[in-house]
Amino acid sequence: MISPVIDRVQYGYACFDETSHPYERLHTHPDLELGMLSGGAVTAMIAGRRYRFGGGEIVAFWAGLPHGPVEVEGSPCAHNLCVPMDRLRSWNLPVAFISALYRGRVFRLHRTHPAANWVEWKQLLDGEDDTGRTIASLEINALLLRMIRHHQFVRSAHDKNGTPTNLRCYQEIATYIAAHKSDPITVGDILKHASVHPKYAMRIFKQSCGMTIHEYLVLQRMNTARHLLTTTDRNVTDIAFESGFGSVSRFYDAFSSAHGCTPGEYRRRFLNAG
Repeated sequence: MISPVIDRVQYGYACFDETSHPYERLHTHPDLELGMLSGGAVTAMIAGRRYRFGGGEIVAFWAGLPHGPVEVEGSPCAHNLCVPMDRLRSWNLPVAFISALYRGRVFRLHRTHPAANWVEWKQLLDGEDDTGRTIASLEINALLLRMIRHHQFVRSAHDKNGTPTNLRCYQEIATYIAAHKSDPITVGDILKHASVHPKYAMRIFKQSCGMTIHEYLVLQRMNTARHLLTTTDRNVTDIAFESGFGSVSRFYDAFSSAHGCTPGEYRRRFLNAG
């Protein structure tokens, strides 16, 4: 069983390659992770859910969620790229796409993309040439735009809220919740860490994310609960409190509403599927 311990790491804006292997411990970092496999296949855990990725498939998700490979087929090489959310915000992408990332959606693009491009991006990003780094950023941005177009994310009226100040506020709230979701925090506690007026912050978050701050907090606590259900044999009561729900009844109500089953049933289904 995977260790319940989560490593919190920092990569910054970086591109790297590695031979895929199962991780004993999952990890998080506050970036968009964009990845592609060359050869073989990998089954990864992301926020307590299993995803199987094949060679040539491009994947994007918010790496603030616990993630990592748990099964490997063949000898795949993973080409990984980390883009800090601050930089992503400056690329003027649709707000709906960024909010979907923060809500935990995993984006997939089933098309072959030359691995050589990723190797070149690594060389350019690791270099001292500003022009080369700009070239890499433009090409990475273009790849994301292809993925956004593939998933039919188009600009809408909500993108008028995508000013630097509003997106920074949204990111501040989402980042704070990611770091403190297991603590006994309230919406009031969260709003103290927003750089704008609380009422304005609540409105911007709802418009950008499609859910209230409280609903988003529950969603992130659910991610923690799924991680503990699938990586430990701890009882449901302990998981309810470790995930930040504060009571077993609130945990059962929220989990059953989100998944259509009890936490115990979810654990059994996961183990049977593995």
